[in-house]
Amino acid sequence: MGYKEEEQRLMGTFEVDETSIELTPAVMRIRGRSASFSKGTDKQKEDKNWENLTLAELAGKIAEKHGYKSRVTLDVYYESVAQTQESDLNFLKRLAEEANAGFAVRDKTILICPPDESSRPKAELVCTESCRGSFTWADREKYGKVQAKWWDVLRAEEHTVEVGGGEGTAVYKIKKSFKSAAEARTAAKNKMAALMRGKIRGNLTLPGDAALVAGAEIALSGFKPEAVNGSYLGTKVRHSMSKSGWTTQLCLERLP
Repeated sequence: MGYKEEEQRLMGTFEVDETSIELTPAVMRIRGRSASFSKGTDKQKEDKNWENLTLAELAGKIAEKHGYKSRVTLDVYYESVAQTQESDLNFLKRLAEEANAGFAVRDKTILICPPDESSRPKAELVCTESCRGSFTWADREKYGKVQAKWWDVLRAEEHTVEVGGGEGTAVYKIKKSFKSAAEARTAAKNKMAALMRGKIRGNLTLPGDAALVAGAEIALSGFKPEAVNGSYLGTKVRHSMSKSGWTTQLCLERLP
């Protein structure tokens, strides 16, 4: 995607998922997706327990199973983690969310990167008259600690791990019970990071820009009031093309 006067940007390779046609007026619609595992096995649900491996190793095994590659820039270790009636794709996506990381499948490569990953795409956005949208300040309760529970199978008892570092005095309790102390501590640590993020959220529509992609760190400048300027995470990006032109829609979350 891009403009003919500039260098175009590769947005990824997609597989055709569905096509349809209309006779009057003559229109063809093509739907494609980048997260298509081989022969539809991405939808097959599995029951499996994974032990003593990192998230990178786990993603690598699943990727190899489907003929994909993987890139995980996140240090997470599992003594034991269960895949219960989940497809491989949904399983990895859930683990990424629990680790407060971004998840994507592009060009037959599984990507799992933390929100503060230094190697993620960078982009700049300067406010112009063509930018439309809004920003919202979230008046959320400030949490000082996060607690997570895990079940000790050998002793048949429940334990709690706690992670601090927040700004407030309230304690956030994760409802889910984990299978190991390491897994619970990782979830608590990443939940704390997520709670400290997104105090300002934005939704913008602007002329098409191929540099703006989901998961990118986008530096905003020139906006009024000046408080909205700064670094944001592009949580969702939609590119639309029509007779009226190319537009990009952004969902943004302020980075701490």
